[in-house]
Amino acid sequence: MHLIKRRPTLSAAALALGIIAAGLTAAPASAAPLVPASTTAGITLPAQGAPASSPLSTALPAAAQKTTKKTTRIVTTANLNIRTGAGTQHRSLGVLKKGTTVVPTGKLSGSWRQVKAAGKTGWVHSRYLRTVTTQPVRFANPCTALNQKKVRYNPGNAKRVSFAIAESYGSYRAAFTNCVKSGKTWKKEWQTAATVGLRGFKKPGVPSGHTVNRWSPQGMFSVTEAFGSGNPGTKLSYRKLNPRSRWSGTAGSSYNKYYLDKSASHRRWPDENLYRIMKAGDYRQAVVINYNRPPDTRIKQGAGFAIFLHTHVVPTWGCIAIGYGPLVKYVKNARQGDQIIMGVRRDIFR
Repeated sequence: MHLIKRRPTLSAAALALGIIAAGLTAAPASAAPLVPASTTAGITLPAQGAPASSPLSTALPAAAQKTTKKTTRIVTTANLNIRTGAGTQHRSLGVLKKGTTVVPTGKLSGSWRQVKAAGKTGWVHSRYLRTVTTQPVRFANPCTALNQKKVRYNPGNAKRVSFAIAESYGSYRAAFTNCVKSGKTWKKEWQTAATVGLRGFKKPGVPSGHTVNRWSPQGMFSVTEAFGSGNPGTKLSYRKLNPRSRWSGTAGSSYNKYYLDKSASHRRWPDENLYRIMKAGDYRQAVVINYNRPPDTRIKQGAGFAIFLHTHVVPTWGCIAIGYGPLVKYVKNARQGDQIIMGVRRDIFR
């Protein structure tokens, strides 16, 4: 899902349902139609529904300018029995594989230590334990993490990788960083403030679901196409929107796909009227993030749709939103196979 985008006007019942599902106070029935602010559902929150702290300030999150703390953990150095007592005469509760993280309880008996690991509490010999220290990753420059191989996703042969990183779950504020590969080295091209779904990110591998829930999906996704008012010079496959341009959120063969409506005035919930949202501003330029769609994966009905990178930096319905200037820069320089890595810092970096 992308930033909360402005969506086509919804029926009073559908709008009320969506707002209740998000845990917000419903707007009066006479309220103006939703205006796109983000995608994944491509819906925009009514002004009175947005958090008091939005829109996002132009400054990056303070935590994004800091270095994460060094962390330590204790791991096994071999396949190791965890026993009911301190000694080989005691019964084995199972075998901890080499590299398993253990948590000491504080109890010692000679060279034996009581630990918790793999859902068990038992005793292991200290000779087969060691402390591992994880060096910090500078969140202010995720491109450095790519060079240090401290990113949990492998961009393969991509020459451009962009990050949309939130500091914590439940936060819609993020930093968007563009990294390009020069030779064997990743370099930061630019960075800007961004927003994601109003409720923040889902856990890795967990579907973001319907856009009314305002979740953004977490993971690495390719970009292969864009759309808007006119091609600014991108190498991506590009669609110039027209009054019949739609994106389907309705279950069926068209789910999470672009299509042309037979009627320019037809409105089918929860499909997005891309042309109308473009006219409102959010989709003047937009990039399709290939969440729950080829070439990354097969489409799974109900897993989530309409996750885009667009403008209008306010909480979205699942999309990523950045300023218009950076967005145009991104679209102009994007190439087939570029990757976007989006999620919460602790689940993106090692």
